[in-house]
Amino acid sequence: MIVSIQTDLVPLRPVRPEDQSEFVRVNEISREHWMPWMPTLPPDKSFDDVFEEGLVLGEKSAREETEARLVAILPDGRIAGFFALT
Repeated sequence: MIVSIQTDLVPLRPVRPEDQSEFVRVNEISREHWMPWMPTLPPDKSFDDVFEEGLVLGEKSAREETEARLVAILPDGRIAGFFALT
């Protein structure tokens, strides 16, 4: 399991439960921009649901070493991006 990766620009670390509010915020404000590349949410799902499902899947995948779900952290502590490595 990846604990963290330090790049020249930002550290990468696994997604944590406390990242949920920022995940929801950035997805809500950028939804229109990403619409051509990302499918719309099913009517019965919210970005909170997507995050929670992804967190469970990410923890399982990390244990099985099949993928890594990571966040990049800016020097001021803000999340720069969410990434999945498969």
